[in-house]
Amino acid sequence: MKNKYKITGFTRLLIFLILLTPIAYIGANYYQGEDGIEKIKILLGRTQDIDTEISKKKQEIKKLEEKLQKSKEELSKLENKE
Repeated sequence: MKNKYKITGFTRLLIFLILLTPIAYIGANYYQGEDGIEKIKILLGRTQDIDTEISKKKQEIKKLEEKLQKSKEELSKLENKE
């Protein structure tokens, strides 16, 4: 007996893309050193960890400010030597 429903090539393509796209997105984010699953949760609005995201950004800003301060101090030392 023949199947009642036949899957067309276009349907197969859509199913393939639906499965491949999230996997590729997660892989690209992990390659860049980020958390791909968390980014998907944020995009879908299913996360309540906005406070943790903000605290991570604040910590990153603090580290960058410290690095900037060290660079300024090093620059002033080099300028004083001349």
